[in-house]
Amino acid sequence: MSSLTSRQRLVAGAGLLILATLGAWFFVVSPKRAEAAGLQRDVIAANERLAAARLEERSNREKQQRLPGLPALKRALPDEVAMSSILRELNAVATASGLRFASIVPGTLQPGQGFQVLALSAEFEGDFARTSSFLKRLRKQVEVRNGKAQVTGRLYVVDSIGFSEGDEGLPSLKASLRLNAFVYGDGAPPTP
Repeated sequence: MSSLTSRQRLVAGAGLLILATLGAWFFVVSPKRAEAAGLQRDVIAANERLAAARLEERSNREKQQRLPGLPALKRALPDEVAMSSILRELNAVATASGLRFASIVPGTLQPGQGFQVLALSAEFEGDFARTSSFLKRLRKQVEVRNGKAQVTGRLYVVDSIGFSEGDEGLPSLKASLRLNAFVYGDGAPPTP
């Protein structure tokens, strides 16, 4: 090897340097570039998922802002009859008003547009002031104040009320009440 001239050594060194650079490129840099390109695709996909999640979250937040009273409205107009709940609620309102219920009889569900109507017949006993208090409390369970629904119970609409002398004589009254409770939905099973 000592017979090589300095020029030949320089060319051989440059060739080895080029071979080493190409080897490093093909065995080290090029696989990492492919890995980096794959990671770049993963980052783009993750950013797209993040953008979609943010959009969905913003949409849900906007829906909640548009429908802030949805839970309250579901309380006023539930999607099931829940007769035991109706009985407990009417009894609680009557007790708070000082009335004694003699009976509550449910009717059948009648269809409406987007809702169903459950007719109820109720009989109770008490004086006129307590009967008036009962009707006021029942009406105030669902009311609108300043454009917003204020809901403390189910929506009832009094259809008719009749009075007769109570068992204990006047001023005790026996009141017969027909009222309607409402159920959200038309009662048709949901289509799959």
